[in-house]
Amino acid sequence: MNGLIKKAILILIVGFLLYYLFTRPGQSADFLQGIVDAIVEGFNQVVNFFERLAS
Repeated sequence: MNGLIKKAILILIVGFLLYYLFTRPGQSADFLQGIVDAIVEGFNQVVNFFERLAS
């Protein structure tokens, strides 16, 4: 039963994301770009930390 609930929640989340993507593509692209920018910035900060640590 627990696996069934997890699967249902996953399907609902994916369905909502697809609905949002097709009904608001511009806002979806902005949101995705923001996520990518945050990941890249986080990675750059980790690299910066290790560079300062090594010097």
